[in-house]
Amino acid sequence: MKCFEGLVKSHIKTLIDFISAFNTIIPQQLIEKLSLLGLNTSLCNWILDFLMERPQAIQIGNI
Repeated sequence: MKCFEGLVKSHIKTLIDFISAFNTIIPQQLIEKLSLLGLNTSLCNWILDFLMERPQAIQIGNI
């Protein structure tokens, strides 16, 4: 069992990094900037809906 210890720790670190990456996006600020760039309001709303309340998961191999 000791041989899996390093493997499990590396996956946990990866998961934490994965979650942190998506927490840095502030959807409302992104939408405001996209709107200022001239993106259609309907498209901005769709992107906002897509980014909000999204479940996050990763799969490694067949685990």
